[in-house]
Amino acid sequence: MAASSASSTSTLSNYSPTPSNYRHVFNLFLSLPVLFLLGIWASSTPYAKQGFFCNDNEIRFPDVPDTVSANFMEWVTTIVGTILIISSEFSLIKGLHRQNAAQQCSKLSISSICDLGKRTCSRLRPNFLAVCQPKNLSELCPPGEYGYIQEYECTNVHFDQNEYFSFPSAHAAFICNFSTFMIFYMQKRCKFPAVFRSFIQFFITLFAYFVCLSRVRDHKHRLTDVIGGAATGIALGSFFIRFMLHNFRPNRYCLIDKEWPEEDALINEKFSVPQTIILQHSKSIDESQKMKQNSYQRNSSDYGTLRSSSSSAYDVTDEIKNDLIR
Repeated sequence: MAASSASSTSTLSNYSPTPSNYRHVFNLFLSLPVLFLLGIWASSTPYAKQGFFCNDNEIRFPDVPDTVSANFMEWVTTIVGTILIISSEFSLIKGLHRQNAAQQCSKLSISSICDLGKRTCSRLRPNFLAVCQPKNLSELCPPGEYGYIQEYECTNVHFDQNEYFSFPSAHAAFICNFSTFMIFYMQKRCKFPAVFRSFIQFFITLFAYFVCLSRVRDHKHRLTDVIGGAATGIALGSFFIRFMLHNFRPNRYCLIDKEWPEEDALINEKFSVPQTIILQHSKSIDESQKMKQNSYQRNSSDYGTLRSSSSSAYDVTDEIKNDLIR
């Protein structure tokens, strides 16, 4: 029994993935250039030079520095995400690049969606007047005048087109996408103690909450802008987790007796000497099929291993054989 366990451990450590193992990784990296081109297209979409109402108090807030800058948030999310994924995937380091690729694809998607939304809406930021400093504002908006000003000239040399990009909040979208990804990832894959894992998840949630509210306090966005960005980030993060990473389903492997024979040998030959090899098992077997496989016992270990007893080939049904081959 001990020898069999040692043999299984040795075989697992020496396992080299076949090219089919990288199907999901290939799909993810194939998406990167497409998303990159989509981002370029979204960034080049023309925006509208919106006018303003003289009595619009929502754009009269002062201009203050960012509490959390875009560069700082990018560094924090990249470093924290990389450390947590590496520490969680240390025992399965071959699967590391799949999570990282999905995270990068998610970031590019968020960037494209936010750029397109900002340029399409062209909504003025709350600090627009303080940054723009329109020329002859007192003449454009005399006391008691509440007209809509379409033609104006900004005098501030530091004014740029970002003042037209209030909705949605890219900060909120990025940080909520990151927090959604990492919270679900740690819940499904991280093997840290439950208390420590919950503390990290709470810290990530708290940091995302702080970043979102700081955008309102800094007069860079309205609350509706932040809510729109947060909803975009959470929705896209959930989409990648569900449909591209399959809810962080663990890698699945099959342990069977002896070497996998040819199809004819599988029918005509009996196996008596147990030897261990590994075949990739990429699809889960239906519960009804499990009940029919009396000679097979699936262990609920972390990596979904499948062990079989020493049985003849006549006990191996076509359904099991086809499932293992896939």
